[in-house]
Amino acid sequence: MVEMMHNMTFAEIKIGDSATLTRTCSMKDVELFGVATGDLNPTHYSAESAEKFAHHRKVLAHSMWGGSLLSALLGNELPGPGTVYRSQDIEFETPVEVGDSVTVTVTVTEKSAPTTVVFDCLAVNQKGETLFTGRARVQAPLEKVIQPRMELQEVALRRRHHVFEDIIARCADLAPISVAVCHPCDQVSL
Repeated sequence: MVEMMHNMTFAEIKIGDSATLTRTCSMKDVELFGVATGDLNPTHYSAESAEKFAHHRKVLAHSMWGGSLLSALLGNELPGPGTVYRSQDIEFETPVEVGDSVTVTVTVTEKSAPTTVVFDCLAVNQKGETLFTGRARVQAPLEKVIQPRMELQEVALRRRHHVFEDIIARCADLAPISVAVCHPCDQVSL
């Protein structure tokens, strides 16, 4: 059965309404976020760099990886499809480490015509530590939307300079072969 997604229109939203999303941050999440944004900060890719520069023993996720969960929650759940993100203010308190289970919650605090809704935002990890707090302002949809939930494509990361590792690994147990390389580079040889 196809899972459906629906929104809450501006008229349906009430002060105090809230929604929650929980995601566990994986190294693949960090790498995908880095590829998408071009953020090469070494604290996101090695524990040694995280310890040296940020005084953490584990690889740290990009701060905005957590912030982007707010966008997913607002766009998918409350208000949901048809939402337009207008502004966001986030104060990061505790870094997200790879392996953390991050729970983000948005709660409606203000509504103003014709479509503006303001949310308090909170993110905590599996230990209950506050990761970040903030506020988001959106343009809520006026029309009801009910549609099938899209299935996103699988994304595979591939290291640019390691394209031959698989071939080399498959040949590791083979006996060496004799090879001659001919490299003509003058007019007569060509």
